[in-house]
Amino acid sequence: MVLRNRYFICRHGRSLANEAGEIVSHVARGVLPEYGLLSPTGFEQAQAAGSNLVSALQAEPMNDIAMYTSPFSRAKQTAECLQKALAASGVEVELVEAHELRERYFGVDYEGKGDSLYKQVWAIDEKDPTKSPCYQNNKLEEKEQGESVMDVATRVAAFVTLLEERHRDTTVVLVSHGDTLQITSVVVRAIAERGVQALPTVEEAQRHRAMYSMQTGELRELS
Repeated sequence: MVLRNRYFICRHGRSLANEAGEIVSHVARGVLPEYGLLSPTGFEQAQAAGSNLVSALQAEPMNDIAMYTSPFSRAKQTAECLQKALAASGVEVELVEAHELRERYFGVDYEGKGDSLYKQVWAIDEKDPTKSPCYQNNKLEEKEQGESVMDVATRVAAFVTLLEERHRDTTVVLVSHGDTLQITSVVVRAIAERGVQALPTVEEAQRHRAMYSMQTGELRELS
């Protein structure tokens, strides 16, 4: 299947939570400024991503541009930097908040803890991407156990399918988070190869980080 649109993804710039080494993945905390504002380095990264986006679009212009962002404050601030860069180049773009692009929720055993614990999540992902990060804690309700890779893939696949229906010949910019965008990369490839609403295989999902790891503030075109 040939995708109807051109997709760019951008990971948010480095945030104050990144600087503190704290996991902030629940949307109720992520939308609060005290948990997610960009650091000075993060602002510089976001501004650089905006300049890179302008350059890419000038090199291969398309008729329409659509921009969607996670509701987390660190992603919204990054998206606003991209929006301002486009405006400075003479292109006005509406910024649309999309809950589907929220951070992957890692569960109550990780929320607010040190980011060194990510290694435990990565090990679970590589072993079985259908397992949630806190699946071994049988005292938790399912919604407290966090999202598996395939949980995120399911919501992202539905969103990309919606975008393919909503837009045509459009540059679509998605501003989100590391895990969400790495999984989005796997999903978009699956849809391009197997059609709308296609989910990645377990083997593809296991490799989302190894194949598509993103740095803070990184802008990338999906192909």
